[in-house]
Amino acid sequence: NPPGTYQLLQQKRLFRPADIITMLVVFGFAVLRTRNQVTSPMTQVSSGSPQPSRPPHKLEREESQLWRWILLFMVLLAAGFAALAWERLETLPYHLGPLALGVLVLSVLLAVYAYGRRKEVSELKLLLQDLQEHVGAAPSEAQLDQLSDVIARSNRSFKELIDSFEDAACAVSLDGTLRTVNKRVSDLVGLPYGEIVEKKFFDFVEEPSRGSIEAGLARFLEKRHWAGTVRLRFKKDARPLYFDCVLNAIVKSGEVVGASVLGRDVTGQHETELRFTELFETLQEGAYFSTPEGRLLDANPALVSVLGYATKEELLALDPGGLNVDPAEPPLLGRAPDDRGGVRAREITLRKKDVTPAVFLESSRAVWDAAGKLIRYQGTLIDVTERRKLERRVLQQEEFRRHLLESFPDLILVVDLEERYTFVSSRVRDLLGCEPEDLLGKKISETEDHSPELAALYHDVVSGVRIFGSAEYGARHRDGSWRTMRASASQLFDADAKL
Repeated sequence: NPPGTYQLLQQKRLFRPADIITMLVVFGFAVLRTRNQVTSPMTQVSSGSPQPSRPPHKLEREESQLWRWILLFMVLLAAGFAALAWERLETLPYHLGPLALGVLVLSVLLAVYAYGRRKEVSELKLLLQDLQEHVGAAPSEAQLDQLSDVIARSNRSFKELIDSFEDAACAVSLDGTLRTVNKRVSDLVGLPYGEIVEKKFFDFVEEPSRGSIEAGLARFLEKRHWAGTVRLRFKKDARPLYFDCVLNAIVKSGEVVGASVLGRDVTGQHETELRFTELFETLQEGAYFSTPEGRLLDANPALVSVLGYATKEELLALDPGGLNVDPAEPPLLGRAPDDRGGVRAREITLRKKDVTPAVFLESSRAVWDAAGKLIRYQGTLIDVTERRKLERRVLQQEEFRRHLLESFPDLILVVDLEERYTFVSSRVRDLLGCEPEDLLGKKISETEDHSPELAALYHDVVSGVRIFGSAEYGARHRDGSWRTMRASASQLFDADAKL
């Protein structure tokens, strides 16, 4: 209303303050009645089918009646306050009479709001009670059939899933009862699924024994996980099998009630490793594995023995340069500065435990990982110390014979069965002025100015006409002069007594 309208109406006595208060109280009760009749939005939520309204209990009716009396009392109290304060506020110079009216209006609105919220809370409580009663109701036969069908389909899907595993999978209780197995387990046992489930694990398995499993059960219950290689032997088959197994605890209500087992058959791999180990241990040559830095990772008994150590652990405890004759050199079994990590075939000298040197023929190769990193060397070491000593002795003997022949004042010639010179001593330089290479490989008849007497002597001795023979013949010197030579000849036999 425009300013001054309130004073004008009051002057004309068109209404009194008590009338205004009465009108507001009536208005408040009308709103409360309307809120009581309007259905709350929560009651309008339906599941698609009409639900009969649930009659309120006696306690709920009494609670609702108490709320109405409290709100009515609050409104009447506000109306009495406004009526008493109206005249006094009007006498003030600031015309504060409408302030009492405002307090009354706020009280009525607060009562309406409180009553409406209480109504919604009551309806929510009724809805929750209905839901609880609905949940607690016994399911129908159709619902039970549907639930059974869902569970059956779920079991079939789970069975098909674990049957598709190439690895053996099963669930076993703590007392050894098999709860479920996949097709791989059925194939290993040789029995159908129904004859395995709910039977004891030890009804089919000879190894591992019950005692070995019970010994490790406490640790499994503590860790609730285990992984490792298991040797398995069935009662129907004496051949042992090897499986890489992973066990996880099955927990219910915080307690371990069983274990799920997943095992991969590694029998072929294990047998290959076993054959390699047997070969490694029984080789007569020394075999080793070492790091690129030269530290031994493993050695077979032959290498331990040839190096003079009592045990393999003693040998493996050496520093990378512990086998070097010269400690200042890089480790001989490690990667050399010029080594590109390929195949190595070389002769090396290692120091034995008694500090004596030993000569070895090493044949090794580098091993790289998938990332291209050199991870180790593996190879063999053959002790050739005695062979090298023998070779040196033979070489010394050959040198001795050579020097012995060279020291003779006479010319020594060896001629084979084809009449070719196979040995000519260096004395030929002094007697005929030529080099031994000038005659080697040539026949007696092919040499320049050859002597018929020497050829005849050769044929007589080779044919056996004479075992020993001699003859004088003329030989021409490189300077053109002639020399008279006296030759003595005899047969020469090899180690097999062949001429």
